[in-house]
Amino acid sequence: MKMKKIFLVIVIFVAHFSVQGQGFEWGRVNVSVDMSSQSSFFNGGAYLFKNHPERAAHFTLGYRLGRYWELAGYLGYSASAPEFLSTLPSPDPGYTVAFSNGARGIYGAILQYHLAPYGTTLPLSLAIRVGFDLSGIEADGAWLGVVTSYRLTHHVTLNLDTDCGSFRCARRVRWVFGEHSLVGRAALRLQVSF
Repeated sequence: MKMKKIFLVIVIFVAHFSVQGQGFEWGRVNVSVDMSSQSSFFNGGAYLFKNHPERAAHFTLGYRLGRYWELAGYLGYSASAPEFLSTLPSPDPGYTVAFSNGARGIYGAILQYHLAPYGTTLPLSLAIRVGFDLSGIEADGAWLGVVTSYRLTHHVTLNLDTDCGSFRCARRVRWVFGEHSLVGRAALRLQVSF
């Protein structure tokens, strides 16, 4: 709860100082959809959601504040959750993951700092972001990331999001295998600006 309050204060502070003297512009609004996957030990070739709690889809609505900042909110969908891990009875014990299949809603907020100013025509750009999983389903609180963007047209951008944090599904599996570090998530995101 304390982390949520700190994040909210930072967002209000950045929004206040970035928006001073700036009226609403449709050109600053963007929407995007992505499919993400946490790094984990799960297998699977096709991009399916059932029995893959490390995968999710997100819809994001963002607004550029000032020249460099962007504030966004997101809604997401995950079809599975890891329920428990157990040891298999055998001479060489292994591990298995049980899944509960069922739709779960994900929601949160993102604050991004773009290295290129608003209105640039560069085809490639980078942004640094901090996000907070307000639902608590996908991640344990805050996470950090980098966005690499490639502008396809004036209004359409393809983004590769790489995030690092305590993502629940991958973290749980890694603990069983003796790895206690932070885990990553990657997402391919299609963004449309107005």
